[in-house]
Amino acid sequence: MPAFAHPQTKRVELVEDHFGQKVSDPYRWLENDIREDGEVAAVAAQNDVTEAYLEALPGRKIFRDRLSALLNYERLAPPRKRGDRYFFTRNAGLDNQAALHVRDGAAGKDRLLIDPNGWSQDGATALGEWAPSKDGKHVAYGIQHDGSDWRVIRVVNVDTGDVLDDKIEWARFASIAWSKDGAGFFYTRFPEPVAGGTFQAGVSGHAVYHHALGTPQSADRLVYSDPERPHFIHSVEATDDGRYLAVYSTPGAGNNALTIIDLDSADWRPKTVAAADGDFWYVVGNEGPTLYVMTNKGAARGKVLAMDLGGDEPVFSDLIPERQTVLSGGGLLGGKLILTYLEDVKTRVRRFETDGTPAGEGAAGRRDRGRLPRRGERP
Repeated sequence: MPAFAHPQTKRVELVEDHFGQKVSDPYRWLENDIREDGEVAAVAAQNDVTEAYLEALPGRKIFRDRLSALLNYERLAPPRKRGDRYFFTRNAGLDNQAALHVRDGAAGKDRLLIDPNGWSQDGATALGEWAPSKDGKHVAYGIQHDGSDWRVIRVVNVDTGDVLDDKIEWARFASIAWSKDGAGFFYTRFPEPVAGGTFQAGVSGHAVYHHALGTPQSADRLVYSDPERPHFIHSVEATDDGRYLAVYSTPGAGNNALTIIDLDSADWRPKTVAAADGDFWYVVGNEGPTLYVMTNKGAARGKVLAMDLGGDEPVFSDLIPERQTVLSGGGLLGGKLILTYLEDVKTRVRRFETDGTPAGEGAAGRRDRGRLPRRGERP
């Protein structure tokens, strides 16, 4: 094995006291932002040492060519229909990043809308979360730099392809949900970090805001936060009719609070209908003030409740009881509840009327809506 001249990485004298235990952290400075700290950027020279060695390996090209051939196939994501348009991501095969395309009508031609492959020289800047407005005229999307959790949210006009002046910063573990009039959207973000502390910002103070198109971020409306539980991560989703906004607040996977906001009301007053007490709650659809909710509270394998929001307080009633198989997802489609169950290591689709009456089975598959998002994941 050849000798390596490794670049030196400095150590600093940093010791912290954590509950009486002294913890040394001599490489804390490496957590600084590589784009702003020249010393951190210089450590990238270690990659040069690694690459020089790997490039000299005689069989490396064989593996590279074989892996490239295996990965060189078109990959399409399921489309999202908004208005008369269909939005989907596509990777031609060896693209660094998937690009967002739009099709006008089911028989229309596909059109490239957002291509992140030209955003950075090294191809490491990616398209993050994205959401088309309900009329299909705009798409709000997150830009992810160098694998960071942080996002910058921008908006594109679908008709022209022009990026609007709207710019949202400090989005992290972000989710986006448009208001039904298409004039703005809800999103989640953290407080602005202190200068130079972006990569060291703690996971605290996540909140839901509303942004009206054509206005600065400073004018955005705070819609929901939980100061008593600042470590909770929030995600948002609007019902298909645009009337309700569901806010899922979680300290970790499989456990969340559910807060509902009636967007037809004047004050958008949040109402927490389920606490984060070890169970999950997820809205799979609604008919007027009746929301259909998945939960595992009192049902380890999952069940569906009907929640009536017509009165001053929500009223829950059992609708579809727990089965022998595990409830894994669901949605309200064509006036029927479509639920997916894990059965014998495969997914089985079952249909139900909205009164809970069984209405048959469907083909195996999976629908993402109705699955509780993992920490930081877009619903």
